[in-house]
Amino acid sequence: MIDNLLKEAERERRRELEMEARKTIELRARLPGIVCETIAQLSEQNIDDARCGFAPETIQAIANTSVIGLRYRTRIESGWR
Repeated sequence: MIDNLLKEAERERRRELEMEARKTIELRARLPGIVCETIAQLSEQNIDDARCGFAPETIQAIANTSVIGLRYRTRIESGWR
């Protein structure tokens, strides 16, 4: 009887560990995308903050340039794969 209870407890613990491992694997798979999204949001916020609320046309007039829009690209490479 006790042996059966111990075996059942061991199986239950193994199932819990397997579920935890699956969650960890899923998070690791999603992590590069999460990091890229976060950096893109921060980069966009930094650009908006640097403008200090001025319209692009105002910056264009002050800087004497025809550039109105900014494009930026962020690339993340994972070295642990």
